[in-house]
Amino acid sequence: MTTYISFETEDLASRSLAAEKRSLVENAFSSASSVMFDFKDVQSISASYADELFGVLCLKYGSEEVTKNIRLQNCNNFCAQQVAEAILRRTKRQIAA
Repeated sequence: MTTYISFETEDLASRSLAAEKRSLVENAFSSASSVMFDFKDVQSISASYADELFGVLCLKYGSEEVTKNIRLQNCNNFCAQQVAEAILRRTKRQIAA
Protein backbone atom coordinates (compact mmCIF):
# COMPACT_ATOMS: atom_id res chain seq x y z
CA MET A 1 0.00 0.00 0.00
CA THR A 2 1.22 3.52 -0.79
CA THR A 3 0.28 6.75 0.96
CA TYR A 4 0.33 9.80 -1.31
CA ILE A 5 1.31 13.17 0.16
CA SER A 6 1.27 16.49 -1.68
CA PHE A 7 2.17 20.03 -0.67
CA GLU A 8 -0.06 23.10 -0.45
CA THR A 9 2.57 25.70 -1.30
CA GLU A 10 5.36 26.10 -3.81
CA ASP A 11 7.98 27.21 -1.27
CA LEU A 12 8.51 24.82 1.67
CA ALA A 13 10.24 26.58 4.54
CA SER A 14 8.51 26.04 7.90
CA ARG A 15 9.79 23.43 10.36
CA SER A 16 6.35 23.24 11.97
CA LEU A 17 4.69 22.44 8.63
CA ALA A 18 7.39 19.87 7.91
CA ALA A 19 6.67 18.25 11.29
CA GLU A 20 3.00 17.95 10.30
CA LYS A 21 3.96 16.14 7.07
CA ARG A 22 6.38 13.95 9.04
CA SER A 23 3.53 12.77 11.27
CA LEU A 24 1.66 11.63 8.12
CA VAL A 25 4.71 9.60 7.12
CA GLU A 26 5.01 8.09 10.60
CA ASN A 27 1.35 7.05 10.43
CA ALA A 28 1.97 5.47 7.03
CA PHE A 29 5.04 3.62 8.29
CA SER A 30 3.07 2.28 11.28
CA SER A 31 0.61 0.82 8.76
CA ALA A 32 3.46 -0.76 6.74
CA SER A 33 2.78 1.67 3.90
CA SER A 34 5.30 3.29 1.61
CA VAL A 35 5.03 7.01 0.90
CA MET A 36 4.98 8.91 -2.40
CA PHE A 37 5.59 12.65 -2.11
CA ASP A 38 4.21 14.68 -5.02
CA PHE A 39 6.28 17.85 -5.48
CA LYS A 40 4.16 18.91 -8.49
CA ASP A 41 3.92 22.66 -7.73
CA VAL A 42 6.88 22.94 -5.36
CA GLN A 43 9.64 25.29 -6.53
CA SER A 44 11.90 25.24 -3.47
CA ILE A 45 12.46 23.57 -0.12
CA SER A 46 14.61 25.02 2.65
CA ALA A 47 17.34 22.98 4.30
CA SER A 48 15.48 23.27 7.62
CA TYR A 49 12.22 21.95 6.11
CA ALA A 50 14.03 19.05 4.46
CA ASP A 51 15.83 18.26 7.70
CA GLU A 52 12.66 18.40 9.81
CA LEU A 53 10.80 16.11 7.44
CA PHE A 54 13.36 13.73 5.97
CA GLY A 55 16.32 14.12 8.34
CA VAL A 56 14.28 13.49 11.48
CA LEU A 57 12.68 10.44 9.84
CA CYS A 58 16.21 9.11 9.29
CA LEU A 59 16.98 9.55 12.98
CA LYS A 60 13.85 7.67 13.97
CA TYR A 61 13.77 4.90 11.33
CA GLY A 62 17.26 4.87 9.83
CA SER A 63 18.25 6.13 6.41
CA GLU A 64 17.93 2.70 4.79
CA GLU A 65 14.29 2.38 5.86
CA VAL A 66 13.52 5.94 4.74
CA THR A 67 15.13 5.62 1.32
CA LYS A 68 13.49 2.23 0.78
CA ASN A 69 9.98 3.41 1.63
CA ILE A 70 9.83 7.00 0.38
CA ARG A 71 9.62 8.12 -3.23
CA LEU A 72 9.63 11.63 -4.70
CA GLN A 73 7.45 12.42 -7.71
CA ASN A 74 7.55 15.56 -9.89
CA CYS A 75 10.53 16.78 -7.89
CA ASN A 76 12.89 19.34 -9.43
CA ASN A 77 16.66 18.96 -9.07
CA PHE A 78 17.00 21.62 -6.37
CA CYS A 79 14.37 20.04 -4.13
CA ALA A 80 15.77 16.54 -4.69
CA GLN A 81 19.22 17.78 -3.74
CA GLN A 82 17.92 19.41 -0.54
CA VAL A 83 16.20 16.15 0.46
CA ALA A 84 19.29 14.07 -0.32
CA GLU A 85 21.53 16.42 1.66
CA ALA A 86 19.21 16.30 4.69
CA ILE A 87 19.29 12.50 4.65
CA LEU A 88 23.06 12.46 4.20
CA ARG A 89 23.67 14.93 7.06
CA ARG A 90 21.54 12.89 9.48
CA THR A 91 23.11 9.64 8.33
CA LYS A 92 26.60 11.05 9.00
CA ARG A 93 25.52 12.23 12.47
CA GLN A 94 24.08 8.82 13.24
CA ILE A 95 27.29 7.07 12.20
CA ALA A 96 29.42 9.47 14.24
CA ALA A 97 27.32 8.95 17.39
